[in-house]
Amino acid sequence: MESKKKLINNGGASVFQMPLHYPRYTQKDYEIMQEYQLDRLLNEYGLPTNGDLAYKRKFAMGAFLWPTYHDQEPTIPDSSLHVCYPSRHSPPYSKQLIKIVDFVYRMLGLHKMYLSN
Repeated sequence: MESKKKLINNGGASVFQMPLHYPRYTQKDYEIMQEYQLDRLLNEYGLPTNGDLAYKRKFAMGAFLWPTYHDQEPTIPDSSLHVCYPSRHSPPYSKQLIKIVDFVYRMLGLHKMYLSN
């Protein structure tokens, strides 16, 4: 540990040091965290501590919080929900493509949205 500190102080090189535990703060914790706490946390991970308090909070949330995809509904443009049925001028693979798209919609649970439109 001390050799790393010497390398940082003497050589001017930066070393990323992974702490044993990943931070377990919530978004609300980061929003009210004091600047010295953010500086210490970012410093602990070898991340930059420059910028104002708002920037540091945003940076820490981006670095340490996982996105919550499970709370969001899938967003698909309306135009993609309508399958174009083949005409006599369509390429021969169109029917197969429609079957594949229909299968994917059913697997993703989107067929209910497709049928309701």
